[in-house]
Amino acid sequence: MKSARKKASQKNAQSERGVAVVTGGAGSMGTIICGALAREGMCVVVGYNRSAEKAKTLAASLPGSGHAALHSPVTDSPALASLAAEIASRYGFCDVLVNCAGVTRFVPHGDLDALDDSLIENILSTNVRGPFATVRATQRGTDARTVGRPGW
Repeated sequence: MKSARKKASQKNAQSERGVAVVTGGAGSMGTIICGALAREGMCVVVGYNRSAEKAKTLAASLPGSGHAALHSPVTDSPALASLAAEIASRYGFCDVLVNCAGVTRFVPHGDLDALDDSLIENILSTNVRGPFATVRATQRGTDARTVGRPGW
């Protein structure tokens, strides 16, 4: 009974602060964004794909409490559904979603062969489809908070 009260109390404290999810949170730009959101008092979820240790270190270093590093591969819709379920379980909602995950590889202008189909597919899947897939996965949590609909 005490643990249920404690969990409810933690969720209430987080609901007053707001919850921000940052995909690509362990990258250069994501790290800056996570820091800014935490300094503004938000509870930050540092989303990562392959940078688990960097994301965990960042989450632990942010000011405030309740931050987490969670796996958020934007090219994997079932994994994003799991991310949304984990956010719902921990926080109950999502106030802010920052789609910051992205990939690229520089190729010389004259070397179009280096820009092969696999690279183009990876860039488009991550940079174009990824943000939409993340919005779709977290929509119910943001709607529950901003529109007053029942959450996850």
